[in-house]
Amino acid sequence: MLLEIVFGAGCFWGVEKNFKQIPGVLEVISGYAGGDYDDPTYQQVLTNKDNSNITNHTEVVKVTYDTKLVSSEYLIKDFWALHDPTQIDGQGNDKGNNYRSALYWTTDEQRQIALKTKDEYQVLLNQNGFGRIITEIKVLDKFWPAEAYHQNYLTNNPNGYCPSHKTGVAFIIPADGELKQQEFYKALGKLKLDSVAFDIAFNQGTERQFCQKYDIFKETPKGVFVDKLSGAPLFDTRDRFNSHSGWLSFTKAIDGAIVEKSDNNHGMVRTEVLAKHTGIHLGHVFNDGPNGQRRFCINATVLDFVADKK
Repeated sequence: MLLEIVFGAGCFWGVEKNFKQIPGVLEVISGYAGGDYDDPTYQQVLTNKDNSNITNHTEVVKVTYDTKLVSSEYLIKDFWALHDPTQIDGQGNDKGNNYRSALYWTTDEQRQIALKTKDEYQVLLNQNGFGRIITEIKVLDKFWPAEAYHQNYLTNNPNGYCPSHKTGVAFIIPADGELKQQEFYKALGKLKLDSVAFDIAFNQGTERQFCQKYDIFKETPKGVFVDKLSGAPLFDTRDRFNSHSGWLSFTKAIDGAIVEKSDNNHGMVRTEVLAKHTGIHLGHVFNDGPNGQRRFCINATVLDFVADKK
């Protein structure tokens, strides 16, 4: 099941980077939440940080994740340990209510986990000399995406501002999400850690044009292309066509098989395609397919093929 949760832990650039690296997280968007005015901009949020007449927004990230791969508890525990939830209106040298600690839940289970783990983390913080957790924990009212230049900021600006605000206090007992990740990484045995397939699946890499796997898959019998990790069907040969690009091309994916997300990396505006079940990177989709259809440009290296039974 896909769920969303919103975290505020200081400057959203570093928070976005943190959650994007967690397997099972499908999308992370920087934005604003928690305020009482509409259509906030970065400048407004900065300007209103000392305005006591309104409730200001705080910098947050909206995390979309697959509960089959990572649990809500794992993400929430990661959030607590990512920053200092005892600091009032700020993180480190970033001062102001626009940097306040916040967790905005979208399901009652998330709310219960947030309150339970808050109490657990409070005990650990007290044992290490920290004060009271002041994190704002509320149901998500409205999430406002930040401006385009804030998205994937540290990917596009590797030397950008990204201080650590961790207290150094970690949870002792692993969340069940950590166990899920252990199982997930066992599946990586199917992709050698130093392989092109691993780089594509987890680092948004790209295979070279007309690679060996492309040559094998460009003219197969009828059948389906499946996720190399999970075996879940992704694309049908009936929707394959030759785009002469050197990568496998399809006019559509199998219903419910993929997730699309915005990708502003490398100074380009594109739409990334991920496998819904495992969250691995597959390629990108463009609006230049045949007869006005879309073109799913897919890396053959992260696929397997299953022929139709005769």
